[in-house]
Amino acid sequence: CQASNFPWLLGVIAADATRLLKPAGHLVVEIGAGQQIAVEEVFSAAGLAFGDVRHDLSGIARAVAAKRR
Repeated sequence: CQASNFPWLLGVIAADATRLLKPAGHLVVEIGAGQQIAVEEVFSAAGLAFGDVRHDLSGIARAVAAKRR
């Protein structure tokens, strides 16, 4: 995925997640360096509760979890 498509793609994922996940269902996505804040904002706007963040060995956020409210 090109970086310029990231916000659009993230919005599609968040919208589909709220539609497809059962209540309290979880979604985990892999992210690139510096994308954590954008993911948090888009997931929150879509009605997902932001959850755990997993970091790589360099301390960079690489995976984030969200839960359907």
